[in-house]
Amino acid sequence: MLKGVREPQRDQAIVAEFLVPPRKFWVRQLPFAWGYAIASEFYDLPDFQIGWTSAPMSQSTEDVHLLIRWLRFVSRAKGHIAGGILCGLVAGLAYLSLAKPYYTASMTVGPTSAAPAMAGLGNLSSLALGGLGQGLAGKITSVLSGAGSSQPVAPFDAFQSTLTSTVLAEHLVQNQDLMHRIFYNDWNAQDRKWEEPPGVISKLKDFARLILNLPGWHPPDAESVTLYLSHNLEIEPMPGSSLVQLSFEFEDPAAARDLLAAIYADSESIVKNMDYVQSTRLISMMDASVTDESSLPESAKQDLFTFLSQEYQIKLLTTAKIAYAAGVFDPLYVTPRPTWPRPLPVFLIGALAGLLAGLIAYSAGLKFSYRNLLKQPRTRVAAKMSHER
Repeated sequence: MLKGVREPQRDQAIVAEFLVPPRKFWVRQLPFAWGYAIASEFYDLPDFQIGWTSAPMSQSTEDVHLLIRWLRFVSRAKGHIAGGILCGLVAGLAYLSLAKPYYTASMTVGPTSAAPAMAGLGNLSSLALGGLGQGLAGKITSVLSGAGSSQPVAPFDAFQSTLTSTVLAEHLVQNQDLMHRIFYNDWNAQDRKWEEPPGVISKLKDFARLILNLPGWHPPDAESVTLYLSHNLEIEPMPGSSLVQLSFEFEDPAAARDLLAAIYADSESIVKNMDYVQSTRLISMMDASVTDESSLPESAKQDLFTFLSQEYQIKLLTTAKIAYAAGVFDPLYVTPRPTWPRPLPVFLIGALAGLLAGLIAYSAGLKFSYRNLLKQPRTRVAAKMSHER
C-alpha cells in the first residue's frame, strides 16, 4: 500500500490503469467478483487486503481487489456524480417544459357479425360443372380481379388493407379542413394558401431532394397522406383475437380524434362501395347468363341459390347505415394527458447521462492532476509507480 500518501494522490496513481478496465475485467472478472461479494454476505469468506500492491495474488483475490478499488474510485467521485445527476434532471425538466406534447387517439375495431363469410363464391366450380359453363366462371373471376383479387376477400381484411392505401388517402385529401390541421407547417392560415415553410430545415430538405433527384416541395397530396399515415398510424392486432387497435399520435388532441374518425369512416365507406359495385355486377351477370333454371341439375340450382342469396345480402348490407366491414368494439378515445414526452423515461435518461458525465469529469480532472504529478520531481508516489512499471 501507499502508506502516508493522501487519498487523492492514490487516485491519481491508479486512475491510468483503472479508469478504463481491461476487457477481461468485464468479460471474466466482474461477474466473479460480484458473485463473491454476494456470497460473502451469507458465508464466512476470507477478507482481502485492499490497497495498492504489486504482490502476487490468487485469481479470486485479484478479482475482488480490482472490483473494490474500482468501487472506491467511483465512491470518491460522488460529488461529481451528484452534480452530474442534478444537471441531468434539470435538463430533463427543461426538455419537458419546451417539448411539444403529443396526445394519442385510439379505437379498437373487429369483424362484424353482419358481414358475410364470402363462402358463396366457393361454389363457382360446381356452377360451372353444372351447366353454366366455364365462360361464366371466367367472367366472375374477371369481376373479382377488377376489385383487386382473384379470390373473394373478407370485408374486414379489405378494411385493414384500405387503411394504408392510396384510395383512402385520396378520400382524406378532399377534407381540406383536416389537411390544414395535420399539415399545419405547410399551410399559411393568414394568406389561406399552401406554401413551403421558411427556415434552415426547409433549405436542407430542398438540397437533399436536389442531390437525390427527388421532386421539390409541393402541397400535400394523396402520396403525401399515404406516406404520413404509413409512419404515424399504428395498426396493432390484439393478441388472441381478431380485433385490431388503431392509434394515432398528434400534437392537437382534437385533430388526432378527427383524423382517426375520418380514417375509420372513409375506410368503411370504401369497402362498402367496392363490395356493392362487385355484388351488383355479379348479380347482373348471373341474371343475364342463367335464363332457364329448370335445365340445371338440382345441385347446381342449390349452388346458384346460395350464390345469389349471398350477393343480395351483400348488396343490402352495403346500403344500410350500419357497420359492414369493421365494427367498433372500443370507441374512439383521446388521452386527456400527453403520452409523449413521458416524465419518467426523460428523467431516467437525464440521470444516467448526468452520472456518466460526472464520472467523465472526475476522471478528466484526475488525468490532468496525474500528468502534472509526473512532471514534478520524483516523489514517493512517482518512484513507486516507476518501480511497478
